[in-house]
Amino acid sequence: MAFVAAAAILAAAPAHAEDCGKNGEGFSAWLASFKEVAVKDGLSRRAVDAALDGVSYDPTVKRHDGGAAMFGHNFASFAAAHVSPGMVARGKAELKRYAAPLAQIEQRFGGELTDFPFVVHGTTADPRFFDLTIDANDRAYGTTLWGPPQVANYLPTSLGHFNSARSWLSQWSIQDSNAGAHNLNSVSVPVLILTGTGDPTVLPSHTNMFVANIRHADFKRVDIPKATHYFEGQPELMDVAAAEIGSWLGEHGLL
Repeated sequence: MAFVAAAAILAAAPAHAEDCGKNGEGFSAWLASFKEVAVKDGLSRRAVDAALDGVSYDPTVKRHDGGAAMFGHNFASFAAAHVSPGMVARGKAELKRYAAPLAQIEQRFGGELTDFPFVVHGTTADPRFFDLTIDANDRAYGTTLWGPPQVANYLPTSLGHFNSARSWLSQWSIQDSNAGAHNLNSVSVPVLILTGTGDPTVLPSHTNMFVANIRHADFKRVDIPKATHYFEGQPELMDVAAAEIGSWLGEHGLL
């Protein structure tokens, strides 16, 4: 119960507590400030004390944390390792392995059932939503396009939550997707890349990958300061984006 309550407190406290530091010396101050943040965010003092009283610094946790192989790498390399060609190949092999029963199911339903749905939870479980120093831009702390990550992870509307085998490969497989940055290798026409520095989802590493894959010189990148993904409450920045697009189209004789 204490673990469940502590997990609930961790999910419910979006404000910042004090930095714990790199060893146990700052832990007590952090714990005290974290409790106050939780109370200010609406949790009862009794619940906070019941969940966190007696919690102490454990150096073995810190060693495991800092010793994880993924640390010391940038997020792009971390993400690439978790959607690797080997993993995609394994998925394709599984499709071949079960081709016969899948074909039987398809035949049973008159050829109309050609794909199967599945759910992937936690598709917004990204450390960049809570650590603004990773892939740094002007995005707000602890938010996604679908609200706080701890909520978005369970929403049916969040990215990649409901899938089918074919849609998953289409969207996430580097080899199979037509939406990846690598496809810009074959684009020979002029390219305009327009991003907002306040976007919580399209981050600098994404834009950098787009630029790195353009194979000609006729491209332009425009970063609109503070603009979010959908320009919510930012009509003046939407005007800036429209002006940039209009100017670029005019320069290329397309308007």
